[in-house]
Amino acid sequence: SVFDVYCVATGHIQLNNDVSGFKQLLKSLPKTALVVMEATGYYHYRLAQFLHKNGVLVSVVNPLSVKRFIQMKLAKIKTDKSDARSIFDYATVNEVPFYNAPAVSIIGYLCQTEYSDKEQASWRKSIGHAIKSGLQIIAT
Repeated sequence: SVFDVYCVATGHIQLNNDVSGFKQLLKSLPKTALVVMEATGYYHYRLAQFLHKNGVLVSVVNPLSVKRFIQMKLAKIKTDKSDARSIFDYATVNEVPFYNAPAVSIIGYLCQTEYSDKEQASWRKSIGHAIKSGLQIIAT
């Protein structure tokens, strides 16, 4: 099985949904990457855990939210390739939650993941500033 990736720098690529594909993605990521993926159970969990353990900022979003976003755009084509681009588009215009794992490294600071609403709002604002100054969103 494979997973689809979209980012501005590379466009669309497909990688194996296993450790070798995860390592290939990791090597291709800029240090300023935010990887956004839909919650798909076992499949997203393995990739999210791998990236998180390797210091990558990860966000896992609700697939229904992305589906509604796609419907609002009146998209007629539904493929894995178009879904990856839609997740990217979704993440560029919506606040996305941080992946809830033991710890997350964000722009050089180690933060606990038991975030209060106020902390999440503050970090989302920081992410917004970081995106404007070069944080790159990668969608899987």
